[in-house]
Amino acid sequence: MFNFFLLFSLFLPVEDPLLNQTIPTLCPCSIHSEEVQNSIDTMLKMALDHIPRRDPRKMVIAGLAAPQIGIAKRIIVIDEAAPGALAKITVMINPEILWQSEERQYDQESCDSTSKFIGIVPRSTSIFVKYYDREGNIFTVEHSGYAARVIQHEVDHLNGIRFPERIGEQGVLHWVEEGDIPEYGLNWQNWPSCSWDDWLEVRDGCR
Repeated sequence: MFNFFLLFSLFLPVEDPLLNQTIPTLCPCSIHSEEVQNSIDTMLKMALDHIPRRDPRKMVIAGLAAPQIGIAKRIIVIDEAAPGALAKITVMINPEILWQSEERQYDQESCDSTSKFIGIVPRSTSIFVKYYDREGNIFTVEHSGYAARVIQHEVDHLNGIRFPERIGEQGVLHWVEEGDIPEYGLNWQNWPSCSWDDWLEVRDGCR
């Protein structure tokens, strides 16, 4: 679903305590500051695909939250477009999910902040999200399907939540080496499951 282990040196280690913290709301008066604008530029540079492809504007990852790279600000960058479609890159400052549907869909997610885990994660199929853009404009937008999932995943990062916590102890969690990803895509239903303790050990830096 998300970035399958295209690792970058700026990502914090999985056990970094910042990844478990709720990030404070950013004062809208600071959006135009050099610090905030530089943070956004850093995130965009991280997220945009520098590997030559047919669409050089396509992001390597579906989304990025500032704390994942050590920036303690409530900022996310997402690609709203579905996989394979032309990129639609959006910067969201102080994103707030105002409403989410009771209807949920299960799908695969992975993340650079959870090592090599892939999980089957339930997410609301539709949401309303309010946010500021980097110019300080405020928006309230409805998203559904893929984009709604990406936004929920990234907003969770701002609240110190990673996708295994959304799955819980009884959910489906797999450990997948990078070289096994093609096989996993074909045979994920039969993949050996990980335990909740496996995730806790990795999260806490015990292995």
